[in-house]
Amino acid sequence: MPSQFSSLSHCHPKNNVARATLPEAAVKTGTVVATQFCLVAISAGWLFAMPPAEGFMMLVPLGSSATRTLPALAVRKGARLVATGPIPGSLIVYGHRGNLMRPLLLDGIITVATMQGGCSSGETDD
Repeated sequence: MPSQFSSLSHCHPKNNVARATLPEAAVKTGTVVATQFCLVAISAGWLFAMPPAEGFMMLVPLGSSATRTLPALAVRKGARLVATGPIPGSLIVYGHRGNLMRPLLLDGIITVATMQGGCSSGETDD
């Protein structure tokens, strides 16, 4: 019975064992689908971690010198310090993404979204 996958019947010359080879179109399709999946996953992660245009965000230093200079740099770029972050050396701040994200990245500090606006007891004043 003829098959569109005739390349599946090739034999390996050294051990006479049939080896399966995928048609070139199937390999290209698989690569395209995998690439698209990776782009969607990366985009979703970036959207989740992208800090708001203005609001609470976490500043995470990527080295010891960035850890030492983080508070002064953040204040100099217009951020209001709110609390220490959950990652050692990180800070929760309130500020404008445009003033913080790119300038601090050049100093080894990344800016990410945070759900927390600082420490609170969870109680409200009624």
